[in-house]
Amino acid sequence: MPRTDDIDRLVAAIAPDPGPGLTPSGRQLMEEITTTPVALSPAPARRRRRWLAVPVAAGLTAAALALGWVLPALPGLGSAPAAAALDIRRDGDHYVIRVLDMYADPETYERELRARGLDITLEVKPTSRGRAGSVFIVQDLDRLQAEGRVPADGRITTVDELPLGKEASPGDPVSPLRPPGSCQTPHGCPLGVRIPVDLTERARITIGREARPGEDYLIRPDVGSPGEPLHCVPYVNRTVAEVTRIARERGVEPTFAHAGTMHGPDRAPAGWYVHEGVMSGAKTAIFLIGPEPDPSPHPDSAFGCGES
Repeated sequence: MPRTDDIDRLVAAIAPDPGPGLTPSGRQLMEEITTTPVALSPAPARRRRRWLAVPVAAGLTAAALALGWVLPALPGLGSAPAAAALDIRRDGDHYVIRVLDMYADPETYERELRARGLDITLEVKPTSRGRAGSVFIVQDLDRLQAEGRVPADGRITTVDELPLGKEASPGDPVSPLRPPGSCQTPHGCPLGVRIPVDLTERARITIGREARPGEDYLIRPDVGSPGEPLHCVPYVNRTVAEVTRIARERGVEPTFAHAGTMHGPDRAPAGWYVHEGVMSGAKTAIFLIGPEPDPSPHPDSAFGCGES
């Protein structure tokens, strides 16, 4: 009778090659099967102040044939390698960059962009479902780095740096593939950005993806944005005690911030006033507070909601 190690060798000789492993689309499908996304509604962009702060299918459509590939030519169709994290194509005077692997590290994105001659730093950061697909861009990266306002590698390390740029809107020269929060399909929608072919300044682009369960948001929506827990709830200039009760009634655990210090509800001054707030996770929020009401509050979550 053959020994166990002999059997192992015989089986290995006839077993099929396992191949390169999961492709980005396979990983995305696995993620959809094994996680339960937070079901939130779309949300518009909000002003920020004072915060710490598949592979291509073999049967190409006529529309796809009209696009010029930026990817290097490969034998056969010339499509993206199976392990590519990005799908980069030329569409007229723009490049269309779709994110195939939302969880790849920034170095992988950068390597693929540099290989196509694109001087862009790209990151994908977790956010709420309503902000998934949002795009933030910093175009004068060289100047900001020279001033020491962003790291030498141009990458975002904290949420403080998001306000250095601007949020891109559909129709802008640099624009998201779709408006944030517009995806209504159960399996998600493609994330990506359109950039001009003649973009000359070095740019840093940050794209929001829906956070996985339990993952902190690094792109933080206003707590009152459509789809967020305090939408249509007038929380601005209400006391810490009131906002704590309101937030907890809606399944959100609040933290309060003042002068760079964070306080839990039990340690924050109950009579101080909430000036604004952002969601830091699906069930957590951070509120900026002060001893007096904000004399010039931005429109809060009740704006446009009728009488409360």
